Amino acid sequence: MKFSKLVAGVVVATLLSGCELFDDEDPKAPADLVDFESSISVNKDWSRSIGSQHEYLSPMRLAEDAGVIFAANLDGEVYAYRRNTGEKVWEVELDIPLSGGVSASRGLVTVGGPQGQVVALSTVDGTEKWRAKLATEVLSAPVNTGRQVVIHTPDGLVTGLSSADGSVLWEYKETLPLLTMQGVSEPILEGPFALVGFASGKLSAIRTDTGLPAWEALIALPSGRSDIERMVDLDGEPVVVGQSVIAATLQGYIKALDMRSGRVLWEANASTSTALAAGFGQVYIAELDGSVTAYRADTGAQVWRNDQLSYRGLSAPVTWSSYLVVGDADGYVHVMSQRDGSFVARFSVSGAVRSLMTSRGKSLYVLDDSGRITALTIEE
Repeated sequence: MKFSKLVAGVVVATLLSGCELFDDEDPKAPADLVDFESSISVNKDWSRSIGSQHEYLSPMRLAEDAGVIFAANLDGEVYAYRRNTGEKVWEVELDIPLSGGVSASRGLVTVGGPQGQVVALSTVDGTEKWRAKLATEVLSAPVNTGRQVVIHTPDGLVTGLSSADGSVLWEYKETLPLLTMQGVSEPILEGPFALVGFASGKLSAIRTDTGLPAWEALIALPSGRSDIERMVDLDGEPVVVGQSVIAATLQGYIKALDMRSGRVLWEANASTSTALAAGFGQVYIAELDGSVTAYRADTGAQVWRNDQLSYRGLSAPVTWSSYLVVGDADGYVHVMSQRDGSFVARFSVSGAVRSLMTSRGKSLYVLDDSGRITALTIEE
């Protein structure tokens, strides 16, 4: 059965609140912002409006390549801006709405549509290079390896398309449970593998030359009596640290696996629907209850935990220079120390921050739900 956007939103709210599906009261109110003395300054360099991002539970993302920021809106408009100045390089209006993207690398910008369309554009001037058609909607960004574009769709299918012309090279299929979240994780490309997490709680290392799995591992097993209790979607992208890949699921675990074999190295209880981040030999997770936790990437030992953002609807964490940053549903960007999780700065943008932020050096790029891109820099 397909999980509608409305039902998905209800279930997310239910999981966050910890109450029954039709409970009228939510005992888990968002935490008030704590006062602290900022130790760094966050400056706004530029901002641009590109159009609303509201419709999908999994928002589209920004991409950066060769000093250019790429973005798109749901109406099919794709933009390219100079990373340092915000100057518009080009703008293209496609003849289709968009629902998945953006990814940019090796000369291609790739986006996807709700009718299964995949469109590849030139990073230089936005010229359309090719267009392909898949069986279901595209909710995550199609990722370019140079030889092929890898796409993960909500039906559990991973497809490799030729980067040259969009023809199908291979397909990999995972069987999904009846009830799943709407979110779909973006493939992570590492060496010969596309690392893909599924709503079944499985992480697969798919060989991009053949489309066959090198290994498959269950990050979490479904448990409980109801379909909601048994949801273990792996909607957030894993992170690679050295020779290990670390992934986390909804209502399950965070696990570190050996990249070559898929063998479990360590695990801990966790619950998230967003991507992980890594830095300073640590891995960071923003859990559904709003806590942000750091684990040692090699042993899984907990380094610190910050629960001062409880139930504020956090975005995926992102490392920014020597700091860690998360956004929230009220449009605040929280900058934290990677050493101990303490707050060092806070900045407000125009709308809720759900989209994965992009950082380069001391610059951070935020796309909020109002459709505004904000470029921030750190002044220490």
